[in-house]
Amino acid sequence: MIDRYSVQEITKIWSLENMYKLWLQIELTHLKILKPDLDIPDIEIDVPSLLHYEIETKHDVAAFLKYLNSCFQPYPEIRRWLHFSLTSSDVKDLAYLHQIIDSLKHFLTLLNFLEESIDKRFEEFWIKKTKCIGRTHGIHAEPMQFCEKFQFFLSELYRIRDDIEQYLEDDLLHSGKFSGVLGNSIDKDHEDKVLKELGFKSRDFISFQIIPRDIFARLFLHFGLFGSVVERFATELRMLVMTEISEVQENFGEGQVGSSAMPHKKNPIALENICGLTRLLRGYIQPALESVILWHQRDLSHSSVERINTPDAFHIACYITQKLTTIINNLIVNEQNIERNLSMVDHSSQQKMNELIEQGKTRNEAYEQIKREINKTS
Repeated sequence: MIDRYSVQEITKIWSLENMYKLWLQIELTHLKILKPDLDIPDIEIDVPSLLHYEIETKHDVAAFLKYLNSCFQPYPEIRRWLHFSLTSSDVKDLAYLHQIIDSLKHFLTLLNFLEESIDKRFEEFWIKKTKCIGRTHGIHAEPMQFCEKFQFFLSELYRIRDDIEQYLEDDLLHSGKFSGVLGNSIDKDHEDKVLKELGFKSRDFISFQIIPRDIFARLFLHFGLFGSVVERFATELRMLVMTEISEVQENFGEGQVGSSAMPHKKNPIALENICGLTRLLRGYIQPALESVILWHQRDLSHSSVERINTPDAFHIACYITQKLTTIINNLIVNEQNIERNLSMVDHSSQQKMNELIEQGKTRNEAYEQIKREINKTS
């Protein structure tokens, strides 16, 4: 992810240093359970030295193992049993899964902050009983409570949170795989011990050499829906910012510029930025779905995709969540303009029609009468 949209915590989780640290933890956990009597010294990963091996091997896990072999040079028994009966995916997929879970937990923390901010603004306008005009198709409809705009968005986010938390608990934590080549060179008891030691629960799905990619594709479906919900609300605010409506406004800091050409402008650039990024977030769904389709029991076509779309998706999801939280906290609400827009048209047409129906007219007669009366005055 480019620096402009990167999130520090996500950068740390998806760094090479952290990835190799997880690989080492997985390898040594396997080794300790396999040979509990071995005395394994602590070692530190030197990333530049390790990458030097990859220039030679053209294979990241093979390079990693050659590096560990050099680190454990005085310990022949460790070098003998290191990576025993494993395949690269046992190490890489478990680390990948770990990174996803850590990133998802951070995203849920940020989502909680966003929900709190929205709830605070909801409470503010619920207490004030601020009425505004409702709009359908971009046209004035009937009055509504302004706080309901926040309440509706909050209800969408709650549904997304519930789905993601269930996905985390029911799918991801049960998705560790540590069973060797084609899933049959490590016995289930040993696999369960390794997974438990690393914080996973016994897997409840059938796997060959890798974790099935439909499990990870669901992450992008959740993020795609999150992006659409966020863009819906951001678009609502953008429309309310328009000069002719002007019911809300992004808070401009001192010295902030809205246009390089027109000094008067205060464009909703933060909201527009969010809308653009949500489109990119949804765009990651397609390659994630295609990564489910692998040759026979596995191939490597998913790897290049996941190196890019997974960390980038987390950067974007976390970035827009943080940014929208700031926007909501500082959003300027122009209540005078809300009142002005509320009084622009007679919005009691349905009420008047219902009164005529109660007096004995058919619905069609009442509808046509009110329509004629409105046309006379407009």
